[in-house]
Amino acid sequence: MQKLFLESQRLFLREFTNDDLKNLFSLNSNPEVMKHIGRKPVTDIEECKKTIEQIRDYYKKHNGFGVWVAYKKSNNKFVGFFVLQYLDNTKEIEVGFRVMKKYWGKGYSTEMTNELIQYGFIQKNLNKIVGITHSDNIASQKVLQKAGLTYIKKAHFYKTDVMYFAIYAEDFQSKIT
Repeated sequence: MQKLFLESQRLFLREFTNDDLKNLFSLNSNPEVMKHIGRKPVTDIEECKKTIEQIRDYYKKHNGFGVWVAYKKSNNKFVGFFVLQYLDNTKEIEVGFRVMKKYWGKGYSTEMTNELIQYGFIQKNLNKIVGITHSDNIASQKVLQKAGLTYIKKAHFYKTDVMYFAIYAEDFQSKIT
């Protein structure tokens, strides 16, 4: 078993391995999951193999930031993945997630997003964490808001128009005290 990166009440995160290839393909090939991502669903598992290689390289270059695979603690079932990484061509750190459809609406995204925000502010001493969503992705907007992020503006990242949310360290501190 690989070392855990982070845990929440019901989930754990760890680094991606090649053992996660089929699960990642299942996630990224689902048209409903990919609807608001700005990319088409993958059709070839080799694309996911390259993605895992890129993710693993990212871990090496950016200590403590990246993309982690998420599993349920209770039964070790694949849930999706969560990110705390540099936002597209910026020095800002974004929090994000992609979750299997069968786990939508169960609070997993909010639960782990909260843990990642806490990690970012406490362990990595960040001053600000951002999140972006497609304007039609109401569910993801709600997750970001429940996790304490506030809508700031419309923006353009990853070759698509998005809504830009942020939380600042001082706002996080007042939320936990």
